Amino acid sequence: MPSPCAQAAADIRFEWGLPGALAVADPAGALVIVDVLSFTTSVTVAADRGTAVYPHCWPDPGVEAFATAHDAVRAVRRNQVSAKHPWSLSPAHLLAAPAAERLVLPSPDGSTIAVIAARGSSSLAVCAIRRQSPGGCPNAASAAPSDPSP
Repeated sequence: MPSPCAQAAADIRFEWGLPGALAVADPAGALVIVDVLSFTTSVTVAADRGTAVYPHCWPDPGVEAFATAHDAVRAVRRNQVSAKHPWSLSPAHLLAAPAAERLVLPSPDGSTIAVIAARGSSSLAVCAIRRQSPGGCPNAASAAPSDPSP
């Protein structure tokens, strides 16, 4: 018998965290991650600037090799931002940094959920709730598929 958390009878299902995302993931459907922390806002900021974002689990010692394999720069921890590595999970840092063509964006919540839950869904998108700026409106962005192996 399926778990009641799977909400199998519903066309649209909502859940919380990684266990919830895995419970509602559907190989024939789409999974939308709405992370109220920094991950989805950072994805939309980067995508607005033309950057392809690769989510990645965090912490993970393989993140550097993953970035190299995808010809991407990687975001560092906020306290490690430097002139050489100006990208972090902070939307403000991403706005101040040069736009990268490809960015690996590790995070312990939204990004990790995206990587793991995407294995059970045919499509993955992220959505951020952002205040509308005077110059434009916020938009949703699709994260590039992430392959945990380099």
